[in-house]
Amino acid sequence: MRLMDLNQNSLIPFQYEAITGFNGQYITARLNGKYGAINYQQETVIDFSWAHLEIVEENFAAGKTVDVFFDKNKLAETDVYYSEYYKHFTEEFQKIVFGVIDINQKVIYPFVSDSVIREFNPATGRAKISLNYWEHEETDVDDLCFVADSEGKKIPFVATVEGEETIHSFHKKCHELIWGEGTWPY
Repeated sequence: MRLMDLNQNSLIPFQYEAITGFNGQYITARLNGKYGAINYQQETVIDFSWAHLEIVEENFAAGKTVDVFFDKNKLAETDVYYSEYYKHFTEEFQKIVFGVIDINQKVIYPFVSDSVIREFNPATGRAKISLNYWEHEETDVDDLCFVADSEGKKIPFVATVEGEETIHSFHKKCHELIWGEGTWPY
């Protein structure tokens, strides 16, 4: 794998297993099974020590492992093992939680989400959080995805549209709680 410009000139002699994102300054990548970030001069700017890392605006959605291990057979029985959520476990079925860090690896949003945090507004401190349903069986399915404040606490709201538009309405309301009224781009 190589990172090339539009003229097919190699930008980085690529030693990395995968690229998870890039912007005008940084590239997030996986090396030896861990994630980190480099600049275009190939200098490491975020250590390759994370269980997941990708660029979100000017910050980074980061994942770190916690001392929780899942039973592979139980996950297979619930069909979760085969779903997209599987990618949020290490090979040993260790759980990964997600938060947001800055370029200095300072935590700017707590590690409270079971999925990558891709919607985060540093100005409001709000983010869209997702929880895994197999860990939160007592939680209503409608409460597994929500907007949380800067401490990771749920901000209550009700999506008011019924039927087919419910999902669209829900995501619009989440976006506007994070970024402000009238900012929904779709």
